Amino acid sequence: MNGELFDLVAPAKITNVHAYPAPPGSACNAFKCKQCKHICRVGHDSGKSHLKCDIIKQRWTTSCATDIQAKSPACRFFEMDLNRG
Repeated sequence: MNGELFDLVAPAKITNVHAYPAPPGSACNAFKCKQCKHICRVGHDSGKSHLKCDIIKQRWTTSCATDIQAKSPACRFFEMDLNRG
């Protein structure tokens, strides 16, 4: 057991695959959605805000079906947001 167990990384659990423009992880897994310039926080009348990807803005709904997770692995449309790091 030379540390093999610690070398394994569990895949991210993505429940809303249709909320992303491409499958999460289709880019380098080292980057996350929270680092992408396409992530945006959308507020609703209820006072809550939700994370969405502006690439698929035409498909947004007010439900959680099009919400993304900031910790999701980046998709192939990833573009680094230099303001977020």
